[in-house]
Amino acid sequence: MAKKSTSKGTRVAKVNAEDLYETQLESAVKKYRLFLKEQGIPSQVYYPLPLHLQRAYKDLGYRTGDFPVSEELCNRVLSLPMHTELDEVQLAYISERIQHFFKS
Repeated sequence: MAKKSTSKGTRVAKVNAEDLYETQLESAVKKYRLFLKEQGIPSQVYYPLPLHLQRAYKDLGYRTGDFPVSEELCNRVLSLPMHTELDEVQLAYISERIQHFFKS
């Protein structure tokens, strides 16, 4: 279930899945990803291209604009580290750094 919070006008949706922890930003995704990298926090864009525009689905004939929500989410969703090897110290560091980003 998604939780939404506001930080300086930027909406962030956090979604827990079995193996992904995703954040969704309305803007500044590249700046956010660069900040995380500078802080030593890995992040990943798992779907930079929506499924309907990938080569495997080309035969279906979909074009840019056919699924605008999917296309927009590809530009706004960034996955954060989530795995069993993260300890409390690492989780606290990641949380603190993300809070710092949104406060500045």
